[in-house]
Amino acid sequence: MKTKKAAPTYSEKTMPYINLKNPEIKEQIDKMANILKKSTTTYS
Repeated sequence: MKTKKAAPTYSEKTMPYINLKNPEIKEQIDKMANILKKSTTTYS
């Protein structure tokens, strides 16, 4: 019982700002991913 309850609280404490259910946040993550892809392809 304790192990099941510990997992979600740990993720909530470490990453409280990430909520993939929110479309705006998901859109920003997609933008960041695209920027990272562009930067890596530019250097390679």
